[in-house]
Amino acid sequence: VFDRPISQTTFYHYTLIHKGQDALRDFYMGWWIDGDLGNAADDYVGVDTTRRLGYFYNYLDFDAGLDGYGDRPPAVGLVLAEGIDASFDQRDNDRNGRADEPGERLPFTNFHYYNSDGNPLGNPTGTTIQPYYYMTSRWRDGVPVTESRTGYNPGDSSAVPTTFMYPGDPVTRSYWSEENTDGNGGRNTGADRRFVISSGPLDFAPGDTTDFVLAVVWAQGEDRLSSVVALRGVADIAKSAVGDLMTADPYACLGPPEPDAPHPDALGYYLLRQNYPEPFSQQTTIRYEVINTVPVQLNVYDLLGRRVRTLVDGMQDAGVYAVVFEAGDLPTGTYFYRLEAAGYVSITRRMVLQR
Repeated sequence: VFDRPISQTTFYHYTLIHKGQDALRDFYMGWWIDGDLGNAADDYVGVDTTRRLGYFYNYLDFDAGLDGYGDRPPAVGLVLAEGIDASFDQRDNDRNGRADEPGERLPFTNFHYYNSDGNPLGNPTGTTIQPYYYMTSRWRDGVPVTESRTGYNPGDSSAVPTTFMYPGDPVTRSYWSEENTDGNGGRNTGADRRFVISSGPLDFAPGDTTDFVLAVVWAQGEDRLSSVVALRGVADIAKSAVGDLMTADPYACLGPPEPDAPHPDALGYYLLRQNYPEPFSQQTTIRYEVINTVPVQLNVYDLLGRRVRTLVDGMQDAGVYAVVFEAGDLPTGTYFYRLEAAGYVSITRRMVLQR
């Protein structure tokens, strides 16, 4: 399987829950990447906005040094395989004329690179507002990113503000990229590049829950630019595969799971497993095991601890049970389910309802 394009891809599914007490306005999520692609001192960066892909590639045809790849330098990138759920904040995040429609998701909205140094185009200081500046396409000193050259053009009234650094095609050298910084084929010198790729603004109130899927992709062509072409193909595969990955039944794919060890406080009466699918949109299945004949209760609670559903309440014989939780009448968000048997409470598990 390792000769397949997707074999070098890893997926990361995140669920973000606001458990604080203050609403967050104009909230951005950002992902910082230090590529260090082989020899770290000769990297280039770019962004493909249509693919939701930020990437590193080599600026020389030969990646020199003890850590270098030699004459076939690859490319590596980060893909927003499934956008950020934004169906709750009363904004038209995807700019289609409707706010909070079912399935509204926020794509990458900003891409900002910088070098490993302390000048205005260098590393942001983590204890200041500078990381937020970078997520909102401003430099360390608050100057907006503008098209042309390095993106830092203070005092140039003709410079056009942008939220995406180097979105041009490095292969054809069309538009603004590290291969064509000035419209005349001028190139940057490669360096120890880092980038921040981010999404926002989002309003995030207490109790709100959002989720998204990232994919780290890698590809190697016959040379540095063909590696960029190959990386685009892998990014396309990653985005198309995420739906199957999110809906795959691990019980069907992997066979029956090994039984969980009983919780120490449970005295062997029962086992409680994670619901599936998770997250879910309409219904999900909760599996548990009862060791002896005991009174059993299975309840579902919201974030505030209010019971919203009783799924089981009565005596049950020893055995394995599966209960379907129908949630069509409940709002999206995070819920918790808890199994009580013979007066003992199991570890409470979390589940996420999203549409």
